[in-house]
Amino acid sequence: MQARYSSDRDNKRSFRRRAALLVAAFAILALCAGSTTLAQSQAKPAAETQTHPTEQAADSQVAIRKITPEMHASFGATLANLQPSVKQWMSEQARVESQRPAPDPAALERAIRARFGKNLPGTDVAELEFVVLMLSIAPQYNALLQSVEEVKAHRQAKQALGDAIGNVGGDVAPNPAAGAKADTNAPCITANCRSLAQAATQVASLTAQSSHPLRYDLPSDFSYAQAQQALQQMRQDLKILNLSSETEQQRLQTAQQGWSQIMDIISHAMKAMNGTSRSIVQNLK
Repeated sequence: MQARYSSDRDNKRSFRRRAALLVAAFAILALCAGSTTLAQSQAKPAAETQTHPTEQAADSQVAIRKITPEMHASFGATLANLQPSVKQWMSEQARVESQRPAPDPAALERAIRARFGKNLPGTDVAELEFVVLMLSIAPQYNALLQSVEEVKAHRQAKQALGDAIGNVGGDVAPNPAAGAKADTNAPCITANCRSLAQAATQVASLTAQSSHPLRYDLPSDFSYAQAQQALQQMRQDLKILNLSSETEQQRLQTAQQGWSQIMDIISHAMKAMNGTSRSIVQNLK
């Protein structure tokens, strides 16, 4: 009974490892498609809404290097012919590499030689490095993509807030008949009041997935007093967004540099590989 339980447990572990490797391989396919989509989005005009010139310049400098068809083909060809024990080790090592604050090719080479022998030819080390890194890059790519989207949403939220504040202006003040006392509890039903509600919804949607989501408590039928409150909060939020713009841009640049660095390492490893190395790598256990 104990032997059967151990066998079942081992089979489950083996299944999970194979599943993790398949997920990583599918992630590479997604990266190829995702990087193309992102590159296309960066090819649009400088901005569909008005932005500060420095923000436009920063956006125009976001150049995300793509995984080339050659990289993908080489990755698939090598991975398909590796022994199961080698695939398992590479999957585990890829998890280690993905958690590093920065790529460390020397540490990866040491790990490969410790596992497969210190006399392993350099071309074979390069091929193993290449596959491990290709398996590990999903978190770096996702961090870069998230940073790009955050900067984009940040800029659009600033634009929406600026437009709402500029359009509404003093229009949220009650406009009673001459001689009547202003009633701040009266419904705010002007066109600009409606645009304020639309802007509040838009900003909440744009920042919902950001690190600092913005929300405004405006019911469907809001009063002038509630409109004034929301407008005051929007002014404060716009100041905060203006102050945090530089931080967001720096975070994007850091993610971009990290991605570029790992792509350099992957490209170098691929160039160091040769056609004869695979006959050796395929026989590793």
